[in-house]
Amino acid sequence: MVVDDDPIALEATAEWLESAGFRVTRRSDVLGTTNEVYRLAPNVVLLDVGLPGLSGEVLAKLIQADDRLARVAVILYSARPALEIETMSTRCGALGAIHKTGDRERFLRAFRRVIAMRWPHEAGGGS
Repeated sequence: MVVDDDPIALEATAEWLESAGFRVTRRSDVLGTTNEVYRLAPNVVLLDVGLPGLSGEVLAKLIQADDRLARVAVILYSARPALEIETMSTRCGALGAIHKTGDRERFLRAFRRVIAMRWPHEAGGGS
């Protein structure tokens, strides 16, 4: 699941992941996202940090604090400085952080590197 209020970033990120073999659900609105995470039970939730109304960091904390969602890996995603989003990621218990980039291959390398921490054999594609 990709959650981003920027429609261009949301679509590009989702298309890059789909082109690499991942199944993707798109969310442009933070409201209702936790319900969708319960309903769909995605393996990964890629959260934009700068979501309006409820930051990606706060949403990540909510997901990580719920025992029913323990298997869901949360990754923070932002154009903010890498150290800032990595610190946020650690603080909220996310699996990792990825810096937003306009480069498909760079993004996919970063995504695979982060998910390999949870699923070492699944980093090439899948759900």
